[in-house]
Amino acid sequence: MKTNFKSFALAAAVLLGMGACSNELDEQLQQAEGQPLTFNFSIHNGAVTKTTTNPEDRVTSWASGDAVGLFVYEKDAVVGTAAAVQANVKLTFDGEKWTSATPIYAGADYDFYAYYPYQAAVSNPTQISLTAQANQSQEADYGLSDVLAAPKATVTAAATQLDMTFKHMFSLVEVRVSGDLVTAAPANVVLKNVKTAATLNLVTNEATVSGEAGDVIPQTLEAKENVYAYRAVVPAQNVAKDTHLVQLQNGEKHYAFKYSTDVAYEAGKFRTLNVLINEAKVELTIPTPGITPWEPSEPGSGQGGTEEIEPKPETLVTDFGLSDATVFTAKGKYATNNQVSEGTGWFTRFADESVDTKASAIANPFTIQTVPAQTHAVQISLASGTKNGWNNNSVCYRIDKPFKQGKYKLTLLAKATDNATSTGGGVLIRTAGDDNAFAIPLSEGGQKTLQSFTITTEKEISAIFDFTAKTDKINGTSVDATTATEEKDVKGINIYLLCNKPGGSIDVALVKLEEVTE
Repeated sequence: MKTNFKSFALAAAVLLGMGACSNELDEQLQQAEGQPLTFNFSIHNGAVTKTTTNPEDRVTSWASGDAVGLFVYEKDAVVGTAAAVQANVKLTFDGEKWTSATPIYAGADYDFYAYYPYQAAVSNPTQISLTAQANQSQEADYGLSDVLAAPKATVTAAATQLDMTFKHMFSLVEVRVSGDLVTAAPANVVLKNVKTAATLNLVTNEATVSGEAGDVIPQTLEAKENVYAYRAVVPAQNVAKDTHLVQLQNGEKHYAFKYSTDVAYEAGKFRTLNVLINEAKVELTIPTPGITPWEPSEPGSGQGGTEEIEPKPETLVTDFGLSDATVFTAKGKYATNNQVSEGTGWFTRFADESVDTKASAIANPFTIQTVPAQTHAVQISLASGTKNGWNNNSVCYRIDKPFKQGKYKLTLLAKATDNATSTGGGVLIRTAGDDNAFAIPLSEGGQKTLQSFTITTEKEISAIFDFTAKTDKINGTSVDATTATEEKDVKGINIYLLCNKPGGSIDVALVKLEEVTE
């Protein structure tokens, strides 16, 4: 294992305050001699020169686009009582240096606190709400889940540099799957019964877990010597004994793994869950790990348990894995690629490469209070003179999990991007193979497959999709979906969103997909 600990002084600029008190501070700072204060941001047991997480040695480092939040207090001020000199200043890394709006000079003795990833709404450094992504299959979402914090560091009035060392506040969980019966990468690997929300306190340098337990989809690492590895970062917590830790599919069989004692996911440490699938035995073990940049947890003292299970269909989906870092990967021309590859996530669909359809993830533009609230939305733009249509221009969210052959209600929020010009849009859901669309029953009889809408200001839109009937026709008024679906059709679904108006742009947030029980 090669680790590079060479440090670089990274210049960071911090916004100066406003108002009478801040103006006085401005004068002090501007009178200070020398260069603006520089920051040497390093990560405990990491290297500042790498830009990705190393799958071999678990070294974590800064990547271009990372942003931290910085708090500045007068030396020895009581955080939470005293007013901050500067609060939640955003510093962004461009691959070489950290930047913000204005430089800061050490004209007095100051205490500094910092955290990652940056959250715009934070005002109190003792109560920072942070959440690990429920879907960490993409590198960016895995990175945003790795919460880091730097304990208090102090500079004197004469200082020109501040060294800050960030530490992992959450826990790293790795699943390693191997065995004679594992001949290909397992499907649907999920960490079970994991809480993802936490509150970070920069004074105590601790993160307290909260919320309900659910599923976390880990990032897939490169397979080596027939060992398939997966990794996710979650808040420190205990998973109760005899509850499911990991669930996966190997070939046609589905397995759920548990352990006979509580399993601790510890802050700043990694936990390895070894899954072995052999002809003679299928088991989970918790080994003694080696020494790596993440500190090792103690080995498990109990015994693993395994049960072969029937996959449970999704009855309610509320997490659509959308964040500022979401990447919309083009899947190519529909005519030559109508088979969606496996894996849950977002992508774009177009008829040919000349179509100027654009989509990006944006901060939630909606004020409608819909539960569960969505923190991000998709902005879809269609160039003037461009042919519209779902297979000419659209954005799709693929859910690679099995569903029942029943009815589901999809709820979304939509509005014209400019909130003034009426714009058309649409939504449809297609089968796992992406070769048919599910029917939408009409109240007066008949069916359609496309739920069209015309919007100006924001509104909630919903439609019921019948996963028992399918057709290869796409129509917003009338279709004849008499073909019954098969089990293979509901092993995954594809939710398409599109802007129907050339020259228009719409914002859409998926809210929930829920089973309709009659």
